[in-house]
Amino acid sequence: MNKEQILKKLSKKLPAGSFFKLSEQTECGVVPSGISTIDYALGIGGLPRGWMTMVYGPSSSGKSAMVLQAIGNYQKAHEDSLAAVIDLEKSMTPEWAEKFGIDTERLVVIRPTSTEEMITMTMQAIEANAFDIIMVDSLGAGLLQSEIENDKTRMAGSAGAITRMVKAINSSFISLEREIKIAKDSGSDTEDFIVPAVVLINQVRVNLNSMYGEDTYSGGKALTHMMGAIIHLRTSKASGDKIMGTVDGTQMRVGWMCTATVEKNKLAVPGKSAGYVFVFKECPEHPFGIDNARSVADLALATGVARVEGMSIFYPQPDGTEGKVVGRNKFQQLMHDDKELVEFLAETISNGLTDNAEDEDLEVVKEINS
Repeated sequence: MNKEQILKKLSKKLPAGSFFKLSEQTECGVVPSGISTIDYALGIGGLPRGWMTMVYGPSSSGKSAMVLQAIGNYQKAHEDSLAAVIDLEKSMTPEWAEKFGIDTERLVVIRPTSTEEMITMTMQAIEANAFDIIMVDSLGAGLLQSEIENDKTRMAGSAGAITRMVKAINSSFISLEREIKIAKDSGSDTEDFIVPAVVLINQVRVNLNSMYGEDTYSGGKALTHMMGAIIHLRTSKASGDKIMGTVDGTQMRVGWMCTATVEKNKLAVPGKSAGYVFVFKECPEHPFGIDNARSVADLALATGVARVEGMSIFYPQPDGTEGKVVGRNKFQQLMHDDKELVEFLAETISNGLTDNAEDEDLEVVKEINS
């Protein structure tokens, strides 16, 4: 009996769809975030389908806004796209969603009352075969049913439940992968299968570890093993990064520069960073939202990808030549008008912002490429 016959015999003993050669595995699809620098930092062009991505950071750092931007961006390009928000924080409103260009008719809000319901409802949303993006907002907002009924907080109770949740989601993705494999093997159409990108929002917790520069978050370190990517989001406190505008006749801060570091990445090189501008209060000087083109323009100048000489700004172009405009406003307008240039500069910036991550996977990749 040759090896092929042995493999065929083995495949019949295992559950249908669970056995395949790695060469048969298809590339994971993505949902572009609509923020070029983030998509390039992730290395695959967006949020991975069939995987969980955790976005964590301090309060008001724009975690949910980043995902809502992705939902609005994807809906604009796909008129039949649906998204779901598991809204534990009870923060979603039509007015807020519409600011990100989201069609509220195609955004389903699911509100659990407990951590257990959060787990069940998230699983059901994945298995519904309807959603391109599922956002859980947020892991830290859940409360165990036992805590609700007994008014007692069990040490590590929620953390254990969150760990079980991510394991269950991972199992659900594997089951979906099996179904698609069975359909392919039988010659059936697989286009009707929708594999979602699941994004888990988490907060940084302040404790003794914070004093030593170590961030902790709801669910603990155990949940990170199941993540396809982990994005650490934070805002700059530097005075030069403040976005100022006029609101009701008063000059005030209306936005900030956000920095995202991909701390873990199973699908590409980890350790890359990205930045973008988020304007959270509309004003005459700045439109609301995440301005992708402006973010790339500002970052190109901040990182030295584009340089200033007098009133002129010089920047690299996709064809290898150097472009020139006069004035920052014209440079930003150029970014709005030239999508190809935005994508090129975003990739250049992302490559330049790569951190010397401690993740062993990054060091292995560096060694292989050297």
